[in-house]
Amino acid sequence: MVHGANVKHLIDLPSNFVDFFTAAQERGLNNEVAVCLVSGAVLLAGKKVKNLDLGGNQGAVAVGECSYHAISQHGGFGIYFLVKKSRVLLVDTRKQAFYPSLYVDEFGNEDVGLRRGKPLKLNVERHEELEGIWRRGDIAREVANRRQRVSHDTTIIREGYY
Repeated sequence: MVHGANVKHLIDLPSNFVDFFTAAQERGLNNEVAVCLVSGAVLLAGKKVKNLDLGGNQGAVAVGECSYHAISQHGGFGIYFLVKKSRVLLVDTRKQAFYPSLYVDEFGNEDVGLRRGKPLKLNVERHEELEGIWRRGDIAREVANRRQRVSHDTTIIREGYY
């Protein structure tokens, strides 16, 4: 399935991270907010919303808002920006992986978790690369590849967490 067939482009993002952060946080208050980069929906990341029967022998399993949104709106695939983490989350049904942030400082460095406090600007090349992954229908491949990589900075996300 080519999941980018109906939606050719990801949502436009402001060039300044502060503008994006402010707009997204107004809707999510103190929670971790995830913005769907396909539809623009604002979700609460990590909040379990639904028990779904995804087939197999596990029966119904609880999934987070991002997984549920991906399944119900985008054929099981999704791309989300976790605002307070300043990270991109790729979703393939219940499996997820992080992708490099779309916002970087003047030296091209990410600020995962927003700990350094440097001004962040949109990295247009990363946004275009991510949009290409979506259009080509490569979310599942990208999630699998990122989950297989083992290094000191790799975070494995529990299935269905987001």
